[in-house]
Amino acid sequence: MRLRAWLFFCLGAYTLIMKDKEERIAYASETIRELETLNAKLRNEDLRSCGNEVIRALRDLRDTQYLFDSGETQLIRLYERYLPYYLDILRQFLNLQDSANYEAIQSNEIQLRNTMGRMSELIRTVTKILPQDEIDAANAAAKAEEELRKLEEQRNNMIK
Repeated sequence: MRLRAWLFFCLGAYTLIMKDKEERIAYASETIRELETLNAKLRNEDLRSCGNEVIRALRDLRDTQYLFDSGETQLIRLYERYLPYYLDILRQFLNLQDSANYEAIQSNEIQLRNTMGRMSELIRTVTKILPQDEIDAANAAAKAEEELRKLEEQRNNMIK
């Protein structure tokens, strides 16, 4: 998976190549493992707790993808753009945490906590979008089927 869906850093933008549902699910699983590793290195308990919420949200999203995968645009944007940025922010904070610059650590803890909250919300939003797209498509198909049935009934009445 790592070779097929490799992150390229090019001109300040991330590009992730994922062609299908299985690759996206595998990427989510791989990212969860990496987040667990990075999260365990956080010294602040509140940050670890917020990081665990991001991990739970991503697990829920991955599990939802097994059943629904129609919100592809938002899902790919999350995987290509937001998760790689979040991972970079987390890695940078861990480097800062080891620097012993207390003031910088304190100020960045607040920013990281806010970022973690926004990531959790974003992931939860994408999780809600996935089934909604398929529900909307099913409703549209049912309505089209009903209209087709009505037209067929009108046609049959005109023939009689």
